[in-house]
Amino acid sequence: MESLQDTAAQLRCPSGGQALEMALKMNEIHGTLNRKCIELMHIRPGDRVLETGPGNGAFAGEIVGDLENVFYTGIDWSSDMVMQARALHADLIERGRVEFLLGDSSAIPFEAQCFDKALTVHTIYFWDDPAGHLVELERVLKPGGLLCIAFADRTFTEKMPFARLGFKLYHAQDVRALLEDSGFLVQDVRQIAETSAAETGEIVDKLFNVILATTRPMEPATHDSSYRRLPMRGELTVSRPVMRHALFGLINFALTAPGIYLWIGLPLVMRQHGWSGAEIGVFQLAGLPAVFKLFLALPVQNWRPKRRPHVRWAWLTGGGYLISLLALAAMNVDSSKIALFALTLSASLFSTWADIPVNALAIQLFPPAERPLAGSIRSAVTFAGAIVGGGVMLLMEQALGWSAPFFLLAGCLVFALALLGFVDEDHRAPAFERMSPFAGWRGFFRQADAKMWAILLIAYYPPVAAAWIYLKPLLLDHGFPAADVAWIAGIGGSALGALTSLAAGFLPRKWLAAALPWSAAVNALAVALLAFAASQTSGAFLLAAAALLAIAMGVASSLAFALMMEFARSGRHAADYGLQSSIFTLGRVAAAALAGLLLDHHGYPGMLGMFAALALLVCLLIRSQPRFAFVLLADRKYAFNSIS
Repeated sequence: MESLQDTAAQLRCPSGGQALEMALKMNEIHGTLNRKCIELMHIRPGDRVLETGPGNGAFAGEIVGDLENVFYTGIDWSSDMVMQARALHADLIERGRVEFLLGDSSAIPFEAQCFDKALTVHTIYFWDDPAGHLVELERVLKPGGLLCIAFADRTFTEKMPFARLGFKLYHAQDVRALLEDSGFLVQDVRQIAETSAAETGEIVDKLFNVILATTRPMEPATHDSSYRRLPMRGELTVSRPVMRHALFGLINFALTAPGIYLWIGLPLVMRQHGWSGAEIGVFQLAGLPAVFKLFLALPVQNWRPKRRPHVRWAWLTGGGYLISLLALAAMNVDSSKIALFALTLSASLFSTWADIPVNALAIQLFPPAERPLAGSIRSAVTFAGAIVGGGVMLLMEQALGWSAPFFLLAGCLVFALALLGFVDEDHRAPAFERMSPFAGWRGFFRQADAKMWAILLIAYYPPVAAAWIYLKPLLLDHGFPAADVAWIAGIGGSALGALTSLAAGFLPRKWLAAALPWSAAVNALAVALLAFAASQTSGAFLLAAAALLAIAMGVASSLAFALMMEFARSGRHAADYGLQSSIFTLGRVAAAALAGLLLDHHGYPGMLGMFAALALLVCLLIRSQPRFAFVLLADRKYAFNSIS
């Protein structure tokens, strides 16, 4: 049984000492099928060809052949196979005819509509999310582009002893249905029978399916292929990027501002009315649902209405958020503390929940080229929410009473939810496959560099976030009046962070990978300067360090949100966004708690110095990992090498 398990594991992802042997065996066993697929693809001069799961790329030379200007890209999730392929085809790589990259077809590292033809042979058995892989292949093919997918028929593979060890088996009609659901037009289905050696070495009768499918041709009215059109109901349209960004910016602001008022602004009101520090501390526990966003994302991902699933989930959860805010408006600061806590917990739950379908919808609708700006606007509205929720609403409460901020914030939420009614998400919505939570999370971490990205989600942003949390107490302890602290950190710093976030959004997508270590270095510098300023008496130096910290936060949060969008797989937007958000939140919460402990034992300079060291370690980690790559597009000179 162990030998069968080894065979199954090597077929899925050849690695270690057996990798070369397995590759040679597969090339020999499946050579006839591969060559038949190449013949059926009718590759022409000028074609760009993608192959996913090519192993050591044995047939890449036959694909490019002697045809003029044919360029081949092979993507495999086995690093050993990629290294073998690069060694085997060093001459073609040097001549600029082929390239081999580490990754897989669940997150293809190219812009939309890059390839004329795509090929994948004997890979579909290992796709945790076949619909997601096919949607990605459809995305990178040009209008009218050809996909050739070849696989062994279930009637044959189910007889093989290793097939029950992690293989998904298909009949031709099963894959045809998946292709059509993913936006392809099936052109031809062929069955090829042969008698030859199997992977186990025995001679068997085999039955293979080869399906040729094309993407839909470009609509005559479409002039800009750089993004997928987002139609709106009625006369409105958000196909223009400005309108698209404005819409989601407003919706995210409406979700963010009330939460910030509840956890930053309202505790000051409570303190004014005699609440103890312990009571306010317990009250802050109402924010815990944000840590469990990965679980809240599961029903959004798996229980989907047939039409407009994300919009309807946003309405449902946003409605719960609205009811919670209105119920809080009906209370007052002297009401039952248990009732206030329960309503605040309810508001936190629904705001966290509503954030998932809204941002999953944004990931679905924003084309890759617009994602840096989308991430920056998401970051900027968080800073804007801090200004409104942590400042303006406090002034309103002082002037108009307890209920006024809740009514205004609820009204803003109603307006944002109404705007969602104009979004028609069904236009080219990706297909999805319902799967267990663990299968979905496991699939996320099988993406190229996803494990490294998870580490960065925990460690990249928290150093500046923790420093920002303790900036106000630091300013107070250095003799700044409370009113000045509110203006400096609450309004001025947040405004500077918002502007920096927006500026970072204009960074081209191809520079995201290169910008990340530089951003981590700026994080380290900003926190280190604040640590030094904390040990000095100069107020001007402290203000300069605070300004640099705001800038670092703006850039870091903008990049973090943009890269979350990149790592959300097609058809798994809600689940992947929820998972990443939970990891991100966990890092921030843990850093804030650790910062408090370090502050008590080492003071401001010691605590900030340790977080500066952490930020520097993050920077060095990115730069020191030769296999680490944010594979965002075809222009490799802007990204780290995936294999050294």
